[in-house]
Amino acid sequence: MTSSSSTATTEAPTPTTMAMASVTTLTSLLNSLHSHLQSQTQLLPTLHAQLGLPPTALEDELRDLQEQLIQGVERQIDLRRRQVDEWMEKCEAVETICLRYTKALGGNIKATGSSLGEIRKEQALPRRYELVTEFQEKLRQAYHTKLEQLTTLTNRLSAIAKTLGASFFAPDILATPTTADEVTRDVTP
Repeated sequence: MTSSSSTATTEAPTPTTMAMASVTTLTSLLNSLHSHLQSQTQLLPTLHAQLGLPPTALEDELRDLQEQLIQGVERQIDLRRRQVDEWMEKCEAVETICLRYTKALGGNIKATGSSLGEIRKEQALPRRYELVTEFQEKLRQAYHTKLEQLTTLTNRLSAIAKTLGASFFAPDILATPTTADEVTRDVTP
């Protein structure tokens, strides 16, 4: 006798499923707004009559309500756009530093196990910022390790150059590395 079992798998939401969920949510929102607005605005003619308002008052009030709804939605969208812009600026600032480290490290970047291109695919900006900040720290550590190695080698070569003569080595080989907080020195040699 054979028994069959089904295994339920949960998958991470994709942009398509998220879009479908938000359409459902948006549809639900619009339906509930429609029901609420319809039931509430039906009260206005009676209230207007009790207040002795002219017949045009209803049209004016409905127009005002429409404008308030539109403005409320636009304020919310503007708020979210500003938040997205702020997160994008934060991400881009750290990504710029990562690019400088990446350029300075050259092929030595492979040791970090990540790539800026992969991180940029993350849609959730707070998560992207978190990932790029972690990546920046890995790059910073790799850079400073390589910079320290290069400084040590440069100091050894400088000591040897004193014995052999300064013209024995090319001037760029004996160049002193930049300060520790600058990310401009190529540490690939």
